This record gives sequence, C-alpha cells and structure tokens, in this order.
Amino acid sequence: GGRGGASPLAAEPNTTVSQIFIDRDPLAMEDRDALRDSVVDPAALQQAGIVNLLQIPGEQQVSLRVTVDEVNRSALRSIGADMQIGGSDVSFLSLLSSNFAPGTGGNLAVTTPDFRLALNALRTLGYARTLAEPNLTTLNGRPAVFQAGDTFPVPLAQAAFGGVGQGVSFEFVGVQIQFVPYIVDRDRIRLQVMGQVSTRDDAQSANVGGTNVPGQNTRNFSTTVELRDGQTMALAGLLQNSLKGNADRVP
Repeated sequence: GGRGGASPLAAEPNTTVSQIFIDRDPLAMEDRDALRDSVVDPAALQQAGIVNLLQIPGEQQVSLRVTVDEVNRSALRSIGADMQIGGSDVSFLSLLSSNFAPGTGGNLAVTTPDFRLALNALRTLGYARTLAEPNLTTLNGRPAVFQAGDTFPVPLAQAAFGGVGQGVSFEFVGVQIQFVPYIVDRDRIRLQVMGQVSTRDDAQSANVGGTNVPGQNTRNFSTTVELRDGQTMALAGLLQNSLKGNADRVP
C-alpha cells in the first residue's frame, strides 16, 4: 500500500489528476529498475499526521492589590518625597464634580527612589494612615469596585396616598475606586482607573423640609495606564483641607 494510508492505484500515462500527487518509491525487490506508481490523496496524508491545535481557554482574571493612604502633604514634602505627573493628556476634574470623565492616559512617577520607605516612616510618625488595603480580583474587561466610608441619611419628599410623605435616602461619603482591566498581551495589562474621595460638608447644608441636609466635597479622577504583570503605580492629588481652631475665652 502507499504511504499515508492510501491504497495504491495503477498509474496511467497522460492522466491528469487534480489535487493529488504521484509518489514514486524505488523497489529493492526482484527487479531493481522497477518503479511503483501510487496515487496518494493529500487529505488522507494530512489526516495521518494530525496534531490537535484546538485550544479552549478559560476566563482570564486579573488580581489587583490596592492601598489607599491619607498622607499629610507638608510632612511628605519635608522629607523630600514628591510626586511628578507628566503627559499632555492628563487633567483633573472640578472639585465639586460628581461625574467621571474618561481620560486618554498619561504617566506618573515617584521622584524619590525610597518613596515606600518614606511612606512607612510617615505612618510610624502619625502623618499618614492607611484607609483601606483591599485585594480585588475581576474578569478581563469587567469592572471591580471598592468603597470605604460612611453613609448619612438625607430626607426626601415622596408622593403618598392622600398627600406628600417623607422618605430617607442614604448618601455615601468616603473613598471609591473602580478598575477595569484589559489583558492586551501575555504580561501587559491596560488599566482604566476611576477614583473618588468625598467628605461631608456642613457648611454647604441646605434646608429640606425643615431639616438641614449637609453637602459634599468631592474630588475625583479618571485615567488609563498600561502596566506589566507585577508592576506598581501611584496616583495622588486628591487634596483635602481641614481647618480646626480652639478658642479660649474668659467671661
């Protein structure tokens, strides 16, 4: 029989065969000059040496380790650590805006090589504190959201049977971070990052139904970066000013 599992066929002169080829093997038998003509089907030849290339990948997941720190800016500068941001497509939103606007990317660098050591020193001295340190795992292209903060009640006017009733809605204040990872290469991840820090502000309170409802101060950002597996990025600039004073009086 012919190679590849095909049965030999008698070769005919001046015969045109489409999509097949003639394999001639010399025979070391009784007649040394004899040739055996066999017509072999390429499909049968390929079938004999098939390699299974079928791949059924599972869902790709991305694990993110997040640290949210609140740092005293004056103390950070006094030890010589500073953040530097560059790129022409990086912008910060209004302090009072509550909507996310997509960014086109940029780059941010730590100008002090031992920044992590400086941050640990500030924590020890009480000039920095860790608000949250979550580990987030999400699927490729799916958002992961983290919130750390409080809620406070806000009265709402609601239509009720025979009149207008009053309901309650709870508003969130604190830190909110959202990540959307996209795996673009074997060890490279494009990361969309959106963050928001909000605090309660009694100075912006409004009277609703005879109740003073406090306002909110909100700082947020939105950007896109690319990281390799295991790399670390830092985002800063959501500033908060706290004014406190003590007064002593003699009646």
